[in-house]
Amino acid sequence: MGLVGGAEVLDLATAIDREPGGAVPIAARLGDRAAIDDAFTVATDVLRHIDAVVLTAYPPPALTPRALVDLDEPAWDASCEQVLRTTLFVLQGAYRSLHERGGRIVLVTPTIAMTGAGGLAPLAAAAEGQRALAKSAARSWGARGITVNCIAPSLPPETVGALRLGLEDAALGDTDPERDLAPIVAFLVSDDSHSLTGATLVADGGVWMGP
Repeated sequence: MGLVGGAEVLDLATAIDREPGGAVPIAARLGDRAAIDDAFTVATDVLRHIDAVVLTAYPPPALTPRALVDLDEPAWDASCEQVLRTTLFVLQGAYRSLHERGGRIVLVTPTIAMTGAGGLAPLAAAAEGQRALAKSAARSWGARGITVNCIAPSLPPETVGALRLGLEDAALGDTDPERDLAPIVAFLVSDDSHSLTGATLVADGGVWMGP
């Protein structure tokens, strides 16, 4: 397993190293195309080949509530455009790594993409943009045996603070992303999900009950 990101991946890789299979930390600036390309090159050298790519790309500014009327261009770029650029660059790098053998791509896109929120407009726009990119990639690359799906958890309470999103509490109670998302991601990157692509699986404990 390769983990790509800044300094935070070192602690996560250390924790995963205690489990079978382990993890390899790979430093990269996720908003930089060349850095992401280099990270894929390093991952391929270390792991020999890449079978699946999972992306969670939300910088701290995107998780800070801000009134829609107070958004300026730098804030919008840091909270929305950077997420979309990172997603585009990772999708492109993933395609170059997967197009000969096929494989799985999973984007973590919070449910705020479907509900919207005045205080987190850049995050909502970025997440919905990610879902659009995922569907386009899924349709374009299916013939190559590449599936692209999204998994949508709720934002944790500590992220949104007192911001009200206009939805009821989770039908199943509070969710724990570290506990609850891992088996769903494991399914999406496995061969068992070979017929599922362009989809968003909502994993929020029953907050957003879409069709």
